[in-house]
Amino acid sequence: MSYCRKCGKKTEEDAAYCSYCGESLEPSLLQTEPSQEEPRKVRRSRIEGFAVILFIVMAIVLIFVQGVKPDIFTSQPTQTLSSSSWSGYSVSPDLKNPQAKVTGVSGTWTVPKVTPTPGYSYSAAWVGVGGQFDQTLIQIGTQHDSQQGQVSYAVWYELLPDYPVGIDELTIKPGDTITAEISLTNPSTNTWMMSISNVTTGQTYQKSVVYFSKMLSAEWIVERPTIGRRFGSLSMFDVITFTKCGATIDGRTGSITSFPSSKFIMTNRMNDPLVSVGAIGLESGSFLVTFSSQS
Repeated sequence: MSYCRKCGKKTEEDAAYCSYCGESLEPSLLQTEPSQEEPRKVRRSRIEGFAVILFIVMAIVLIFVQGVKPDIFTSQPTQTLSSSSWSGYSVSPDLKNPQAKVTGVSGTWTVPKVTPTPGYSYSAAWVGVGGQFDQTLIQIGTQHDSQQGQVSYAVWYELLPDYPVGIDELTIKPGDTITAEISLTNPSTNTWMMSISNVTTGQTYQKSVVYFSKMLSAEWIVERPTIGRRFGSLSMFDVITFTKCGATIDGRTGSITSFPSSKFIMTNRMNDPLVSVGAIGLESGSFLVTFSSQS
């Protein structure tokens, strides 16, 4: 059925002119009856467009979740180990088959308050690379001791198997905030940069050293040092809080929760814990080490 373009009246199929208004009914001037399918096509097109937009939004959200927040949404392998001297955490590329990929470690902690004791007791807090799976270890940290009722605090670094080296440029006291970092700056020459700062006082120390590390692990540790060939008594500190714990492994820098980790519980010869080690905060990369017993 055809309609006149001018007046809109129905016309005969073979008519040359409109019988109502006389308008020419050439093919270019004919108007076909409106199709009932057009609104359906418009609705279908809108629905398909909305579906495409929804798909794109969901894809972006999925990429964000998996790519940007791995330490919140992706669980990493963990294990708990007993140690005669270590308490805290370490990370490595693989817990069963570690590889030489650790090139940096960083962390922040508070200097604890130590209760004086009549004898000799010791504790140290540090960050380091190596030591869990091998005998190489580069570390930098703080010392909190009690010797015959006198409490002392100091800063040091150590490159095993050498002895610790004191850092006299920094002075510390209970409650001070310490931040430290160790990073491989030249792989071809095994050159590392060590830095430690007392954020509370503004004092900073840096040193570049050449050291061969097997680069199998990164650590955030509270330790009772070895005195001679024996483990010393653990000093009675209150609590040491580690925060902003990060590492660089295989070129990727992330929080402690981004990598496979080991939790160390310091124990005595009877396997009784000397400290308690808290869980790692997923977003903050922080944990607590609290004193329990001297020996």
